[in-house]
Amino acid sequence: MRSRAQIADWTNTSLRNRLTIGVLVLSAIGFVGAGIGSQALLRNYLINQVDAQLLSVVAGTAERLDRAGIADDDAPTTARSVTPLNRVPTSISVTVLDPFGNLIGGIGGDFNSNQITDYVKGLLPGQVAAYGSEPFTIEAPGADFRVATTVLPSSLGSVIVAQSLADFDKTTRQIGSVFLIIG
Repeated sequence: MRSRAQIADWTNTSLRNRLTIGVLVLSAIGFVGAGIGSQALLRNYLINQVDAQLLSVVAGTAERLDRAGIADDDAPTTARSVTPLNRVPTSISVTVLDPFGNLIGGIGGDFNSNQITDYVKGLLPGQVAAYGSEPFTIEAPGADFRVATTVLPSSLGSVIVAQSLADFDKTTRQIGSVFLIIG
């Protein structure tokens, strides 16, 4: 008996209230659908980016590995025309500076169009310590860098670890396009 009363209450509500409820329900369904769709598209895009990086590494290292192998710290050093692979190319770079801000060395950053060393040369340990342990962004032409720094425990220099934001920029543009298409 109560269910008939509820049905009667629904049919007795004004058209305005029924339309408002209908629009709210359809909007909720649309937002859920947009979220699920954008998540699926973004996941596919990011997987494709990872695949492209992996294929690039494979293409760039396969011949070298075939000819020279992987560096073995325990093996005796011999004269070879091709040196063994001693690192994997990446967009993350590690840079070491001396106490005067001069470049001592660095590895990584092979996939970056800009090199972080161009933007961190001259950083003194005091300046690096002022940044603390919080990552920060270095603006550069093209892709920016997200950077974390620390002073060496011996205070004889600094370590700068940087990640190019090129992939981040591509991702945000991609999700922006998805939301533009969805409306």
